[in-house]
Amino acid sequence: MSPYDSDDLDELLSDVRRLLGEDGADGGDVSPEEPAAPSHRAVSDETQQYTPIHMPQQSKPVPPWERPDFAGEYFGPENRAPVVRSASARAARPVQTPNGGRQPQPNPSAAPPQSRSDAQRAVRRAQGPMSARQMFEGEDDDEDEEDDELYERPGKKRKGRWIKRLFILLLILLVLAAVVALVSKLIATQPVYDGADSLGARKTGSSTILLIGTDEGGTRTDTLMLLNVNTGTKQVSLVSIPRDTRVNGSYSVPKINGVYGINGGGEEGMEMLQQRVKESIGFWPDGYILVNLDSFVDLVDIMGGVTFNVPQDMYYNDPSQNLYIDLKAGEQKLNGTEAMGLVRFRSGYATADLGRVDVQRDFVSAAAKQWLNPMLVFKTPQLITWLGGNVETDLGVKELSWLAWAMLRCDLDNIQTETLPGTATTISGGSYYLLDPYTVPDTVNRCINPYERDITVDDLYIRGY
Repeated sequence: MSPYDSDDLDELLSDVRRLLGEDGADGGDVSPEEPAAPSHRAVSDETQQYTPIHMPQQSKPVPPWERPDFAGEYFGPENRAPVVRSASARAARPVQTPNGGRQPQPNPSAAPPQSRSDAQRAVRRAQGPMSARQMFEGEDDDEDEEDDELYERPGKKRKGRWIKRLFILLLILLVLAAVVALVSKLIATQPVYDGADSLGARKTGSSTILLIGTDEGGTRTDTLMLLNVNTGTKQVSLVSIPRDTRVNGSYSVPKINGVYGINGGGEEGMEMLQQRVKESIGFWPDGYILVNLDSFVDLVDIMGGVTFNVPQDMYYNDPSQNLYIDLKAGEQKLNGTEAMGLVRFRSGYATADLGRVDVQRDFVSAAAKQWLNPMLVFKTPQLITWLGGNVETDLGVKELSWLAWAMLRCDLDNIQTETLPGTATTISGGSYYLLDPYTVPDTVNRCINPYERDITVDDLYIRGY
């Protein structure tokens, strides 16, 4: 049984206080109305509000506002402006007040409580330097996601900016291409032969141009092709005339490649050459474009080369012509000099000059596919300069604009390429190519005839033996 009576509450409380060490120094009883003073030194309320709980005792007292985890406002000596510090600031900064006086000390209970992350950072700073990995350990997942978003967003913005710039560039290119096409359409004039030898009604949007490439001396037309562009069928055709084609005329060597030079070149030589072409195909071409092989080299370089599948190894040296050819078989990108070697090489083909004719036609077809695109607009200044000094033609700016516009409208992936049919033979010790008057009309009508009526044998004036 308990030594205390149920009514002896005062004596029980006195024994409890004595056991807890809260009774007086003399061990006397203390009444409930007058509690004994605590054994530790009393601290004022003003100082106690800044004293962190469970902080280690230091040999030298540190003011609360100098501690690294302090965040708030305190007042210095007389006549000093109040100072504000945050837990992340090492140096205090004065607060400028409108009236220049001291602000009243704020109520500590009204100060906003620190977030858990702020308190954690303050404790870590008090503990000393730590690694970046340690600094972020224990942070909330939400903060990690915010940090990741913060660091990833600039990269996404940069990527977005590049995509936007690329889109704008492509849009500008499309607009330029559309403008060029529109201008070309507005100023373009279809080249049409309207001389006495015209065959009457023409196919809509069809013209045939004679393409000529001369040798280094500029007298022999070793490359002859007829280019037909038909915007109605969207078809482009290339038909080659072999350089050794036998023609009419009292020439010592009656080959078509010598007609231009024998007649003195220029306008007279070109008129006679077109006359011999007319005898071979049945109609007068709508225009001509003559390019020297030297300028052909410059054109290929201006356009950035041509990717072409060289059919076989090509090696040939001729110092007298300043001709050096060394090409390996296979697909490759040819510059101007290499392209010239390709179109002039013929000694290694089984079919001699006919093999070269096929390669020349295939090269022109590949160049047209690669060069005729919207990017051509950026080459316009260089092409205008090149055309002015290296090309002879009876086509004006309007006719050339139509030719470029019409080819852009056609299907360049399916260019039709053929050679006028005939037979290679030897006459009086010389190599000649004899056209077949009975099969030439079919090739002409399928590929290059710009007239509504068909060409017949009666329209041809082909020389045999």
